Amino acid sequence: MVRPDSLIPSQEEIKKSVVKKIGKAMEAGKYKDSPIVVSKNKYVIDGHHRWAARKKYRPTKKIRALVVHKKAMDVLGIAAAEGQPRESF
Repeated sequence: MVRPDSLIPSQEEIKKSVVKKIGKAMEAGKYKDSPIVVSKNKYVIDGHHRWAARKKYRPTKKIRALVVHKKAMDVLGIAAAEGQPRESF
Protein backbone atom coordinates (compact mmCIF):
# COMPACT_ATOMS: atom_id res chain seq x y z
CA MET A 1 0.00 0.00 0.00
CA VAL A 2 1.40 3.38 -0.99
CA ARG A 3 0.19 6.95 -0.81
CA PRO A 4 -0.78 8.25 -4.26
CA ASP A 5 0.91 11.59 -3.61
CA SER A 6 4.27 9.84 -3.05
CA LEU A 7 4.41 8.49 -6.62
CA ILE A 8 5.71 9.95 -9.89
CA PRO A 9 4.19 9.22 -13.32
CA SER A 10 6.48 7.65 -15.93
CA GLN A 11 4.30 8.79 -18.82
CA GLU A 12 2.74 12.10 -19.73
CA GLU A 13 -0.42 10.92 -21.49
CA ILE A 14 -3.18 10.60 -18.91
CA LYS A 15 -6.71 11.03 -20.26
CA LYS A 16 -8.87 13.23 -18.04
CA SER A 17 -12.05 11.48 -19.21
CA VAL A 18 -10.72 8.09 -18.05
CA VAL A 19 -9.61 9.52 -14.69
CA LYS A 20 -13.05 11.09 -14.21
CA LYS A 21 -14.84 7.84 -15.07
CA ILE A 22 -12.72 5.87 -12.58
CA GLY A 23 -13.17 8.59 -9.94
CA LYS A 24 -16.95 8.52 -10.26
CA ALA A 25 -16.93 4.73 -9.94
CA MET A 26 -14.76 5.04 -6.79
CA GLU A 27 -17.15 7.56 -5.27
CA ALA A 28 -20.11 5.29 -6.01
CA GLY A 29 -18.35 2.28 -4.48
CA LYS A 30 -18.52 0.44 -7.80
CA TYR A 31 -14.83 0.27 -8.60
CA LYS A 32 -12.69 -2.81 -8.05
CA ASP A 33 -9.25 -1.55 -7.24
CA SER A 34 -6.53 -3.68 -8.83
CA PRO A 35 -2.92 -2.94 -7.89
CA ILE A 36 -0.75 -0.60 -9.89
CA VAL A 37 2.88 -1.41 -10.75
CA VAL A 38 5.53 0.84 -9.21
CA SER A 39 9.31 0.89 -9.48
CA LYS A 40 11.53 0.95 -6.41
CA ASN A 41 12.21 4.66 -7.03
CA LYS A 42 8.45 5.38 -6.85
CA TYR A 43 7.58 5.76 -10.54
CA VAL A 44 4.23 4.46 -11.73
CA ILE A 45 4.99 1.85 -14.38
CA ASP A 46 1.47 0.60 -15.05
CA GLY A 47 -1.86 1.92 -13.79
CA HIS A 48 -1.48 5.64 -14.46
CA HIS A 49 -5.21 6.28 -14.80
CA ARG A 50 -6.05 4.39 -11.60
CA TRP A 51 -3.28 6.24 -9.78
CA ALA A 52 -4.39 9.64 -11.11
CA ALA A 53 -8.01 8.96 -10.12
CA ARG A 54 -7.01 7.95 -6.61
CA LYS A 55 -4.74 10.99 -6.30
CA LYS A 56 -7.57 13.32 -7.40
CA TYR A 57 -10.65 11.74 -5.80
CA ARG A 58 -9.25 10.00 -2.70
CA PRO A 59 -5.80 11.50 -2.10
CA THR A 60 -5.43 10.31 1.50
CA LYS A 61 -6.38 6.69 0.83
CA LYS A 62 -3.47 4.40 0.03
CA ILE A 63 -3.48 2.42 -3.20
CA ARG A 64 -2.46 -1.20 -3.60
CA ALA A 65 0.81 -1.51 -5.47
CA LEU A 66 3.09 -4.19 -6.76
CA VAL A 67 6.60 -2.83 -6.24
CA VAL A 68 9.20 -4.05 -8.72
CA HIS A 69 12.61 -3.88 -7.06
CA LYS A 70 14.24 -2.18 -10.04
CA LYS A 71 14.49 1.45 -11.10
CA ALA A 72 11.84 2.69 -13.53
CA MET A 73 14.13 2.88 -16.57
CA ASP A 74 15.31 -0.69 -15.94
CA VAL A 75 11.74 -2.01 -15.77
CA LEU A 76 10.68 -0.15 -18.91
CA GLY A 77 13.87 -1.22 -20.69
CA ILE A 78 13.33 -4.89 -19.85
CA ALA A 79 9.75 -4.76 -21.12
CA ALA A 80 10.84 -3.04 -24.35
CA ALA A 81 13.68 -5.52 -24.90
CA GLU A 82 11.24 -8.40 -24.56
CA GLY A 83 8.93 -6.74 -27.08
CA GLN A 84 6.11 -6.62 -24.55
CA PRO A 85 3.51 -3.86 -24.66
CA ARG A 86 3.18 -1.97 -21.36
CA GLU A 87 -0.30 -3.41 -20.82
CA SER A 88 1.02 -6.95 -20.54
CA PHE A 89 3.32 -6.54 -17.53
